[in-house]
Amino acid sequence: SNSLSIWGFTFVVLLVWWTSGRSFAQLGFAPPPPVEGQPLLIIGVFAILYMIDFFAELKNPENLSPENKTQIGFIPVTMHEYLHFSFMAFSAAVTEEILFRSYFMNYLISVAGTNTPGIAIAIAIPAAVFGLVHLYQGWKTVIKIVAMAIFFGVIYLHLKNLWALIVIHFVVDMVGGSIGLLLAAKKQDHR
Repeated sequence: SNSLSIWGFTFVVLLVWWTSGRSFAQLGFAPPPPVEGQPLLIIGVFAILYMIDFFAELKNPENLSPENKTQIGFIPVTMHEYLHFSFMAFSAAVTEEILFRSYFMNYLISVAGTNTPGIAIAIAIPAAVFGLVHLYQGWKTVIKIVAMAIFFGVIYLHLKNLWALIVIHFVVDMVGGSIGLLLAAKKQDHR
């Protein structure tokens, strides 16, 4: 139901955007530009840091505890749950990038300006709100998500396009979901 709710909210934002005469290209839906130079470097640094964290999470024995599943109930531990998780990951990738990176950042830039403080505000506020929206996953995860959102905000400002971010966000969520499957298998091995 969360996935459907966020789709509904995103649809309203897109409808308001469209009925006010703005193009979807301004929202970040132009054909994707080549990802090269500084955006590619930022994506590479993010990928390396994400993989380091991913393997650290797999090695952490606390993650094998049953409380972990009850703390974050949507993490899949079976392949059937992983398939349902895929829809949630796709929904989150598309809708959250539209709302937090594109719409929210564009709005803040229009209010705060395109100078350095304005850009910092346009990156920091959506990143903080995005992190807090995930508070149910715990403060450690909020901090990671805020850092990820800052990376994503910088990438969005360089590319002015959502396609790469939607793909990266989807991959991040699917990899995160695979942690549940891997930890469940690891737990079975420890029995």
